[in-house]
Amino acid sequence: MTECYDTLWSLIRTWEGSVAPALSFESAEGRPVTISYGSLFQKICAKAKDLTHTTVPLPFPCIKTPENITDLFANLLVGNDLLMLDEKGEAPGSIVLDPVPDLEPAVPGSTYREGVPEGHTLFFTSGTTSKSKAVVLSTKALLCACKNGQSLAACGPDDTILAVLPLSHVFGFICSFLWGLCYGACIALGRTLREIFLDPGYFKPTIISAVPAMMDVFVRGGCLNPELRLVIIGAAPAKPELLKALSDKGIEAHLGYGLTETASGIALHTDDPDPLAFTPCPGANITIEEDGEISVVTDSIMDGYLNADTSAVLKDGKFYTGDFGFLDENGRLHVTGRKKDIIVLPNGTKIFLPEYETELMAVLGHEDIAVKDAGGHITLFVGSPLPNGMTTEDVSNAVDSFNLRKPRDHQIGNIVYEDRPLPRTATDKVMRYLLHAGY
Repeated sequence: MTECYDTLWSLIRTWEGSVAPALSFESAEGRPVTISYGSLFQKICAKAKDLTHTTVPLPFPCIKTPENITDLFANLLVGNDLLMLDEKGEAPGSIVLDPVPDLEPAVPGSTYREGVPEGHTLFFTSGTTSKSKAVVLSTKALLCACKNGQSLAACGPDDTILAVLPLSHVFGFICSFLWGLCYGACIALGRTLREIFLDPGYFKPTIISAVPAMMDVFVRGGCLNPELRLVIIGAAPAKPELLKALSDKGIEAHLGYGLTETASGIALHTDDPDPLAFTPCPGANITIEEDGEISVVTDSIMDGYLNADTSAVLKDGKFYTGDFGFLDENGRLHVTGRKKDIIVLPNGTKIFLPEYETELMAVLGHEDIAVKDAGGHITLFVGSPLPNGMTTEDVSNAVDSFNLRKPRDHQIGNIVYEDRPLPRTATDKVMRYLLHAGY
């Protein structure tokens, strides 16, 4: 089933009277219990009647409890815009939450309260090359993203989806939460970080969405339950070894490609032998621009950024992703890198930073590194602690060996040793813009 709901209310009203489990969570007694779709419907409607509509976006901590989820849906139904924060109520980086300007309602149509457009969700971008921006997404965009994913990897009433990812990030919100609720699955609300790797055995999910680093620990730690049939991996590239390990366990694994600005899903790996060959979602019209940048037209595109200009990325309904890529002869999308991950040298040649970093990780035997242009020098940043007794002299010698294979103007010109791990986003991407900036 790939029905796309026009509004959140059109989805939620289908839950009325259903006894199927919607949410699974740990009770006060320490055992897993469930709430039915019908009960969740009643709780949302009761809460919505007690709420008032405001034109100012409301800071909303995304806590994985039935009460918080009830509040989330009820606020959106009465037209309140929600600024999606982590469970501590914090925004990434140095985002200033106050004052928050009004948003013009942009979604017409019938909602729970007659004449009141449904609210927006505002998710922060990952902020790897610049400070995070708040992305304004309509409920229609979120629901269309769920339909796009369902078209390529389906879930249903027999599935339990474990929500281990933060719901304050659009990948976690769509792929481990809203997608399942659109198609009748039960959402298992993951517990604390202390228990995250015990949750598969506790909730016995059939589907998990995760970032590669998290899934790698699940696999290496023997944490995955035998009922697991499907894994969705996103937010960063996954190593072939991880995909093979999942396949060896009989688990179907799909890598996804999307951005916060497109409510996550643009494309998903399906049946191609190359795990990095993505099948475009049926609702995504992808174009490769003259310079190789990927652009897309889809119903899941954002309305815009909060308090920031969109003219560079959003033109005539087309979103320019900032990623380079190509479409192969089978129409599969291949993503080759970020525009902002490229250093342009004075002679006009370009260095693609992730490729450099991959080579250096292999030479150094240390993965907590990053490369950027700092003061006109190609600079290697090394996080601490160094592994297995490695010294700074070992690092310097390895970099010298690396440089011997590169033209002079392509060589690492400086090494900066940090006294702590490099700053990363919640999806484990290094925030280059913070390096050597007193983070």
